[in-house]
Amino acid sequence: MTLHGASNIAAVVVEPVSGSAGVLPPPVGYLEKIRSICDKHGILLVFDEVITGFGRISGSPFATSHFNVTPNLVALAKGLTGAVVPAGAVVAQENIYDAVVGQHAGGGSIEFFHG
Repeated sequence: MTLHGASNIAAVVVEPVSGSAGVLPPPVGYLEKIRSICDKHGILLVFDEVITGFGRISGSPFATSHFNVTPNLVALAKGLTGAVVPAGAVVAQENIYDAVVGQHAGGGSIEFFHG
C-alpha cells in the first residue's frame, strides 16, 4: 500500500482566490486542472468561499461561477449573514447530501449528527 497518493486523499480544499496570501487570483486553468485531477482519482473538491462568496469577486455570486468550475462542496460564511451573526454553511452536491442525510435500507431518514 502506498503511503502517499490519490487513494489516501478524500478531498482537496481550495480557496479559489487566496485571501490569506494577499487576494491573489489563480493562474488561468489552475482550478480547472485541480477539478480534472480530482475527477480522475475520485477525490472531492471543496471550495472555501468564506471570503469570495456572495458577490465579493468581480460581481459574480461565487468564485465557482466566476471561474466556471464546479466543486463538490462549498464552504460559506461572512456574506451569508452580512457578518451580523456568526454563521456558516456548506453547500453540497445532491449525491453527497444524500449520503449524509439520506434514506437507509429500512426506510426513513437518517442524519449524520455532526454538531
